Parts: sequence; C-alpha cells; structure tokens
Amino acid sequence: MASWRSQFGPACRSWSCSCPASEPFPPRRSSRTGRTSARLSGGGRGRRPRGLAVTIDIGERDNIHPANKQDVGRRLTRAARQVIYGEAIARRTRSLSARREPTAVVVTFGDVERNLVSYSSSQAIGFELCGAGPGSCRFVIGEVDGSRVVLRPPSTPDWAAVRVRFCWGPSPLCNLTDGSGLQLVRSRSW
Repeated sequence: MASWRSQFGPACRSWSCSCPASEPFPPRRSSRTGRTSARLSGGGRGRRPRGLAVTIDIGERDNIHPANKQDVGRRLTRAARQVIYGEAIARRTRSLSARREPTAVVVTFGDVERNLVSYSSSQAIGFELCGAGPGSCRFVIGEVDGSRVVLRPPSTPDWAAVRVRFCWGPSPLCNLTDGSGLQLVRSRSW
C-alpha cells in the first residue's frame, strides 16, 4: 500500500479489498493461515481507513476466483461506501470478546444485524479453541444464541483453551452470518 500511496498521493488515502479462499482444498486440520485477513479487517490508531469484503462463501471452495463477480462487487461497494465516503452503512459483524465460563467459552459479536444465523445446520462451524502450545487448536461446534456463540471445549485432560479462532484455515468452511446475509470476518479472540 505504501507504494500505491506514493504513486497516487492523497487520492489513495482509503482502500478496500476482497478476501477470497486462500487454498484449493478444505483444511483437514487446524491451520495458521487467516492472519492476513484478520490484520486487514482490524482497526487501530494511526491506520488508514480500509474495507474488507469477505468472499469465502461465494463460488466454489476450490477456486479463489469466484464466478459470481457481481456479489463480490456489491460487497466491495458496500465497504467503499462506508470507508471511503463515510456513509452510515451498518458495520460488518465482528467478534468483540471471548470469555471462559465453567463449561464453555462464550464469544460475543458486535454490530449484529438482527441475530446470528448458521446456514445449513443448527450449529455454527468453523470455530477452533486453542491451547497454549503450537498445534493445539481443536475444531469445536458452536451453539448460536442471539449475538453470542457458545463453544464447548473438548474434554481432554491437561488441556485448557487460551484463544478462539473463527474461519481461520485455508478455504475455510464457515456457516455463520447475521441478518445481512454477509459472511463474518475471520477472527481471533482472547
């Protein structure tokens, strides 16, 4: 982005990009990818405004170039209208917090339009609870409850969840959205 800004000057103060699936096959186990989209979707002081259109749910999971370019364009337009033009469009749903309870981890989402919805299943998929060490992430099923998702940790001795990831792997299969119908952004909490 720095090179673009040096070429285009002040006109390139904000930008938007799409986040397609990153690899041609669904993950067989937990992965470390997803960091780029999480970094792009994040805010922070001193950072320039940017928009992220998540498109992992458009098209085929084994092709990062979705045939349905119109929906990709609509999502990029939505991001640009909010970020570049400052229009008051509902923000994309994002994870706010994750907290440990005695028998579960509860992830709370903000900017939810109506309620969270899991498509094609009564449960939310794509969540991982991770322990302290490398390779310790385990996929778990999420129970949707309004703007929260309740995750039940695996009953493994000497293992405790210290972080949550959502939609993190290459070509992730995630079915959680809200009333807007837009796929939730990959996230890492805790």
